[in-house]
Amino acid sequence: MSFVGGIIKDNVEYFTEEQVTIVTHGANELHKALSSIDGWTVVPFEETLNSEDVKAFFASDAIQKTAEAIENAENHLHMDKIHNAKKTRYVTPTGMMPLPYNYIVPSGHYYVNNTKVEDFILKPVGELCEKLDVDAIAIADFQFAYEKGMMTKLMNRVTPIVRVDVALVDKSGNMILYSDRGWDQFEGDDYARYSNGGVDMKASGTVDVYRAAVNKAVEGFKKKAAAKIGK
Repeated sequence: MSFVGGIIKDNVEYFTEEQVTIVTHGANELHKALSSIDGWTVVPFEETLNSEDVKAFFASDAIQKTAEAIENAENHLHMDKIHNAKKTRYVTPTGMMPLPYNYIVPSGHYYVNNTKVEDFILKPVGELCEKLDVDAIAIADFQFAYEKGMMTKLMNRVTPIVRVDVALVDKSGNMILYSDRGWDQFEGDDYARYSNGGVDMKASGTVDVYRAAVNKAVEGFKKKAAAKIGK
């Protein structure tokens, strides 16, 4: 339903066309991967994006309530560091709407008035399953990073790293699958250009090497997911 891509760190303060291209590719690849698991059929993106029930879900206060619940829980615990979800700029695939993965699978065990913070969003997602007459809704988060390799004045290269988290929420608001903040991370087989303190998104080949790393991450996810939910 909504795939949120963690930003590829760079030296700009705005989203680039290249980032959107990479994350959109990831959403499409994950769509194909889930569709290929025995016993499952994925509803085409277009049908959900144009659904009035989906639009109503994102217009509701469920997402805002979850964000506030997480913030209140963290403040109550006197956490010194701001949560990663607040420090990360998110890139959303073309035409899709963002639902942060951390709201579905928080990185901490947070409660507000004896209620788990994720319960603020899981029940509405389950209700949306009922309205759409589907067995589960997928929420995914791609995280992009890089590892410095050969760095000289003439050749600044980094290895792209991609990880994907996926959760499937059923009609009861239960997670029937979740990758628990990444089963594995995958390195690209080629290098991306590094300049001015980050990945050069405009450099020739950057998009291609990250898309290739996305393919490896999605394939790795599919193998483990098929073993858990395949029929």
